[in-house]
Amino acid sequence: MWARWIAYKSLSFDADAGTFIGQLSDLLMEYSPQGNRVIFLIDEIDRFAAMFFEGGSRKKLATDILWQIRHFIAERRDIGIVFAGSSAAREVFISNPESPFFNSIEHLELSPFSTRTKQQEVSSRQIIEPGQIRYRHVISRESLEHLVWVCSGIPYYMKLVAGATYAVATQSHILVSDVNAGLRALLSKSTGISKLDDMGGDPGADDLRTTVTLERNSDGVLVRAVLYAVADLHSPISGHRVLRGRVSSKESKLSQHYRLPKEMIERGIEICLKLGLLKLAASESSQELFFAIPILGESLRNSSARHWALVDHELSAISANVLEGIRQ
Repeated sequence: MWARWIAYKSLSFDADAGTFIGQLSDLLMEYSPQGNRVIFLIDEIDRFAAMFFEGGSRKKLATDILWQIRHFIAERRDIGIVFAGSSAAREVFISNPESPFFNSIEHLELSPFSTRTKQQEVSSRQIIEPGQIRYRHVISRESLEHLVWVCSGIPYYMKLVAGATYAVATQSHILVSDVNAGLRALLSKSTGISKLDDMGGDPGADDLRTTVTLERNSDGVLVRAVLYAVADLHSPISGHRVLRGRVSSKESKLSQHYRLPKEMIERGIEICLKLGLLKLAASESSQELFFAIPILGESLRNSSARHWALVDHELSAISANVLEGIRQ
C-alpha cells in the first residue's frame, strides 16, 4: 500500500493530458493481472462542448486537450477511453471536421426510457415506482407515457417528477393532470418533500449546461433568449408546438421588446437546433419548434421573469448595437 502511495505521488499532475493518463495507466496496470486493459470513463464531456462553442482561447484549450488524448490513444492499444455526454457533444467529437476525434471514434447512443414495448414499460415503471408506493398509487399507461415524455426518458428527471406527483396527488389513481401538477409543484418547490423542495437550481435546467460558458458572448445570450421566448409562447408540457415564425413575430419578446432582427433570431434558433435543445417538425405548410426535453422548457417558463432579467443587460446591448448599425 505504501509503495502505491509513493507511486501515486510521483504522477506528473501538471503534465499534458496524454502524459498524465499514460502514467496513471501504467500505475494501474502495474498492480493488475497481466494482460488486463485500462478503460477510463470520462463523463460530462459537455464541458468540452461548451468551451468549443465559446471560441477563442477556450476553444483552443479544449481542442489541445482532446488532441493530447487522441495521440495518446493512438499509441497505446492497452488503454481505452469512453466519453459520455449529451447530444451537444456530437459537434466536438463526431460531426465537426476540426475535431481531433473526427471519423475516428465509435458513437453509441443510449436509448432513453420509453413505453413502446411491454419490456420498456416494465423498465420505466421500475424507475418511477419505488416499493413503498407501489400499492398506494396506480399510474396508468397513459399517465406513465406522459411522465416519460415530459422527462424525455431521462431517469433522473423521471424520478424527480414521479416523487413530486405522488406527493401532491389527492387520489390513488394517477392521472395525466396529476403528473402536470406534480411537475409544477416540483418547479415551484412546493411538494412538501424536503429532498425535492430544498434542491438547488431549477429541476430540468441542467441541460442548459452546454451554454454556460456561452453566456459571455452574444451567441450564448441569444441561445438562451430564444429558449425563453419559445417557452413563453406555449407551455412546453401542453403538447402544443410553436410555429417558427412566431419566435420572430411581435408576439415574441425578442422582437417586441428588444427589437432584434429576424436574421439574428433565426441564427439563435439554428444554434438551439444544433445543440439539440430544440427540435423541428417540418411540413409543407409550416415549421414547428418544440423542446427536446419538455421539463427543461417548463422550468424556463416557470421562472421566466428571472431568466429574462439575467440576460436583459446583454440583450439590450445587442439591441443597441443593431440599432446603431442601422443608423449608420
